[in-house]
Amino acid sequence: MKYFLIVLFTFISLIGFSQETEESQRLKAVVINAQTEEPLESVHVVNLNQVFGTITNEKGEFSIAAAVNDTLYFSFLGFKSQKIRVTNDMFKFENTEIALTELAYALEEVIVRPYQLTGYLEIDVKN
Repeated sequence: MKYFLIVLFTFISLIGFSQETEESQRLKAVVINAQTEEPLESVHVVNLNQVFGTITNEKGEFSIAAAVNDTLYFSFLGFKSQKIRVTNDMFKFENTEIALTELAYALEEVIVRPYQLTGYLEIDVKN
């Protein structure tokens, strides 16, 4: 009886973890840099509807459970975050590419002022 319960609970937990919605499929795509067209590694990809997430591999590829009309959120440090709605074409055609654009902040002017530090923290903080 004890072994039967262990097997039963194991089976139920495996079904629960592997269960996806009936309409969900595995979406495979590649994330690239829009300017250089190089693949981006370690981009965070989150399915906002099903609350699943993954990251891209060294070739920029990822695979995530998604259904048509789900929203995927892409974020990567130094790049503009992007939301993309999943379409039927993404499942039909392989090698879907998602391009992220770099954030460009231009500094107009940088002013460097010399400080006359004495080496004494109490005096330097006051100044």
